[in-house]
Order: sequence, then structure tokens, then C-alpha cells
Amino acid sequence: MLRMTGRKAFRFPWRQSLGKAGIPTEKKKKRRYTTEQKALLLIAVPFILYIFAFSYFTLFGWSYAFVNFRPALGLNPFTQQFAGLANFLALFKQKDEVIRVTRNTLALSGLGIRKRSRLGADNFRSRARPDTENHDV
Repeated sequence: MLRMTGRKAFRFPWRQSLGKAGIPTEKKKKRRYTTEQKALLLIAVPFILYIFAFSYFTLFGWSYAFVNFRPALGLNPFTQQFAGLANFLALFKQKDEVIRVTRNTLALSGLGIRKRSRLGADNFRSRARPDTENHDV
């Protein structure tokens, strides 16, 4: 750069904000949350905890499918002997068991749906015609 006497030398505007590595830097502004944003965050916390507890925390139980579980070793699946896919291979080699388990699962879920639908119909009937309710106390 040429030195000029009597006047300041011309400087490029971006050179004043260069960091040590020669990369332009900007001052970061601290973000301040408003009371409305804080209130919305507090409202969201229970839902976030609910999703974590019932969606992600329960995935830990899937690890039991890949170990030979021994109660004497405790509940931690990482202290158990790793079996890999051996449990699944043994399950699907026994086709009779797969058919039986599938049939039982479908039957039990069908009974649950039937029970729920009948309970729902009874509740709907009692609300639809309040004159049929027994008011004797």
C-alpha cells in the first residue's frame, strides 16, 4: 500500500473487519427472548418430555431382542450375552410357531377392537337419549 502524506491512506472497507485468518468477521448479537417466547417454550416442554418418554425412551427395550437374557445378570441388556439375529432365525425356522403367534395376535387385537366399539356404542346411546337413564338415587 502506498503511503500518502498528509492524508489517511485508502483502506478497503472489508480489511477492517478481517479476523486473524483473513476471514471477514461480524459481531454476534446476543439473542434475548421475549416473555411471549419464554411462555411458548414453557408450554412446549411437557409435550417434548412426553414424546421423549413414550417414543424414544421405550426404544431401549428393543435391545433385549438381540441378547440371551439371563435375569441373574440384571436388567441392563449391555451386560447380557449378545446373540445378534439368532433369536429371529430361531423364530422363523419354526413356521408353526409363527402362524400360532400371528393368529393369537390378530385374535386378541380383534377382541380389543370389538370391546372398544361396543363400549363406545353404549356411551353414545346413553348420551343420545337421556330420558332412558335411571334417575333413582
